[in-house]
Amino acid sequence: MTNSSLSRRAFLNHSAAWGGMTAVAPWAMNLALTANAAAQVSNSDYKALVLVFLLGGNDHYNTIVPFDLDSYNAYAKVRTDPGAIDDGLNTIALARSTLTSHQLNPLNPWPSGRSFAMNPALAKLKSLFDTEKLALLMNVGSLSGPLTKANYLKGIDVPAKLFSHNDQTLTWVKGEINSKTGFGGRLADFISSQNEPNTVLSGINLNGGAFLGSSQGPGYRLGSSGAVPLTKFFNNDMVAATVKKLMLQSGSHYMHSAYVDLTAQAFNAVDVVNPPFLKSSVAGFPATPLGDQLKTIARMISCRNTLGVKRQVFYATLGGFDTHAGMPDNHNALLAQVADAMSAFYEATDDLGVADQVTTFTGSDFGRTLSSNGDGSDHGWGSFHMVMGGAVKGKRWYGGVPTIAVDGPDDVGSGRLLPSVSVDQYMSTLALWFGAPSSILDTIIPRIKRYNTSDLGFMR
Repeated sequence: MTNSSLSRRAFLNHSAAWGGMTAVAPWAMNLALTANAAAQVSNSDYKALVLVFLLGGNDHYNTIVPFDLDSYNAYAKVRTDPGAIDDGLNTIALARSTLTSHQLNPLNPWPSGRSFAMNPALAKLKSLFDTEKLALLMNVGSLSGPLTKANYLKGIDVPAKLFSHNDQTLTWVKGEINSKTGFGGRLADFISSQNEPNTVLSGINLNGGAFLGSSQGPGYRLGSSGAVPLTKFFNNDMVAATVKKLMLQSGSHYMHSAYVDLTAQAFNAVDVVNPPFLKSSVAGFPATPLGDQLKTIARMISCRNTLGVKRQVFYATLGGFDTHAGMPDNHNALLAQVADAMSAFYEATDDLGVADQVTTFTGSDFGRTLSSNGDGSDHGWGSFHMVMGGAVKGKRWYGGVPTIAVDGPDDVGSGRLLPSVSVDQYMSTLALWFGAPSSILDTIIPRIKRYNTSDLGFMR
């Protein structure tokens, strides 16, 4: 490849795939956030999307638990394996007696007498469900297009590399494994082009990842102490000044000039972000990894008018959900952290007066198997997710309610659910609420035209 064959935009597109780079150098290769974005905007113009990604594959059956007697009995039976690891229980099923006060009563009743309960560790999120601030999306997963079980068994239109953590995480956040941009990054690109020159759409990563990969880079990396200055990495001011000078040295190559532009923007962002961010304060967050990330996001949202931003996309993560063993205790502890952090975040947005303008939603590599391996569950496919915010049509469920049976109509093996709703449809519903017109939706979500509906109806 010659020097002239790689355009600046092509280089930036490639740089979006380098999301891991920001873990070492958060000041490099970030989304532009410059001083000319300081125009004041009103609360009514603001919207934010916050993805909370549960790394490892969340066990959805122990998150939203079958509760009607027939479904619960089927669930408990298949989650019991007396021949496997003996943890004293011989089951990973939650006891039905612990679920009674956590039964969900949606405004759109479950079909055929079905009912579900929330894991007791999610009690704070059940309160938000009951007050119509949270909805459930049932049986969602990565798909290439509509897929029947018959076609799956024939190998027709089956997504690539199912049940693999890395591959399915990339598919989940980008749409396709080999895409150089993510769902959030493509949405950021669209909104940014609509708001120039007086506003900047920021895509902000709290913990790395490919979701915010865009034509501008992998998303701005923000820590709990704000933007990280270069001097953070050097004890000697002279060394820092020399390194900064070298990094900003101009050059004629596309890659060089693009790197210098983005690095300069990142340096400038420290001076733009930190003064208002460091003065910001929000209360009520738990001192946990997810709590710290969502607190940082809330503080950033509180600076929205000073920074002049109308739209923001955030990405936060919590690991540990690869629960092959140690269930249900380990899983319950993780869900408690999710509930504490997400409920605190909702309260913070309410205090800031933007609860109707901030939508938080969960994602995960995949769901897990209905069947037990004796002490946990294994890699699955379709899963259950939560959407939270004042603009959500809450106390409702969306998607499909799967049959609780191994080898049943929704099972492709070992209790792995064939998704009835695609991640593409999940993302498109959020994108439409965020402001993307349906006419260009396929530029953000390329496969959305393969489905009969792009709006699942869970947003107001």
